[in-house]
Amino acid sequence: MKFLNKRIHTIKDILDTIDNINYTEFVSFFKAVDVSFSYYKNLNDNEKITLLCDIVTKYLESRFELYQYHGFTATTIQVLKDSASSRSKGQNARNKLTTKLENLGYNLADNFNNPNNHNLFFLNSISNKQITEMKQKYQIDIQFSSDTQNKEPDFIIFKNNNMYIMEAKHIKEGGGAQDKQLGELIKFISYTEKQPNIHLVSFLDGIYFNNFIKKQTINKIGTQYSDIIKNLQQNPNNYFINSHGFVQLFKV
Repeated sequence: MKFLNKRIHTIKDILDTIDNINYTEFVSFFKAVDVSFSYYKNLNDNEKITLLCDIVTKYLESRFELYQYHGFTATTIQVLKDSASSRSKGQNARNKLTTKLENLGYNLADNFNNPNNHNLFFLNSISNKQITEMKQKYQIDIQFSSDTQNKEPDFIIFKNNNMYIMEAKHIKEGGGAQDKQLGELIKFISYTEKQPNIHLVSFLDGIYFNNFIKKQTINKIGTQYSDIIKNLQQNPNNYFINSHGFVQLFKV
């Protein structure tokens, strides 16, 4: 343990002091675990050590078998694979959530005729006619679509006679398009449905959620956190959750 701890501190010193270290193969692996080098640089020393312990462990686990086969080398034989893995995260979000819910006992359904408890519906795979009929049947407003070029929320989950309408995003750090996506999640939980058993849920996957766990109260993050709390207080039927909260909310 002392040996590993010493090596982690050495790695940290190298990352903090060597110019252009972000172009190395090890730093390219950060993307495979959903961390950017800019995110790492903004952490304090203790947070960097904790993060590096996790990254190094995963790096060794994923690389050892690969390099045993190809030979141990300083070349970046995994960089392209890591990059592709990062780009595919959005595409895999649906499968990830479906797997989580299936493990909790839910079923994927394709119509709203007789929805049972523990059913999951992806709205982008259901016809506009079905969505309209569903809104009328359950007296759903879903004003959200009028703010986003008529884009419907991502999916609906039925549990214990409650309907959870969810918008999901994967965000690992702020800036640009990701700030816009986070704004959509915060806006989503500002709406109120008339029926008390209908809940609007914003699901934020990724390490950016850690900023809200820390309850930071300064700058942009503080404003975002305040807006989330305000919207939830005004709409107590709604939820703003991460992966852990997702499992807690939907476990049977």
